[in-house]
Amino acid sequence: MKSWFLCVVLFLINNVALARPAMSDVYDSSGDVFSYIAFFAFLYVAGWIIKKITGIKDDSNTIGYGLLALIVIVGIVIVYGFGTAFIGVAKKYPLLAIAVVAFYWWALKKK
Repeated sequence: MKSWFLCVVLFLINNVALARPAMSDVYDSSGDVFSYIAFFAFLYVAGWIIKKITGIKDDSNTIGYGLLALIVIVGIVIVYGFGTAFIGVAKKYPLLAIAVVAFYWWALKKK
């Protein structure tokens, strides 16, 4: 419970910091209708390309395939970020990195 409370507090502090008048240009293009239309058009086009490449004949779920592609891209970015962070920690604390890898290897072998 304490960790969730800490996450909420840090989230609120970040939003308060970004909502200052000096940072108002961050939010200039966040509410226009064109950005929403462009987002869904991007999803539709990405889904259409995936369907053409894979040869899927289903016409009803084009945006769903685009959303699936977006989720895969976000997942790759998250995994890449974790990998980059782990490499940074491993450079600074090599013994800790070895211990973490050894623990996960042991835990996976135990199953």
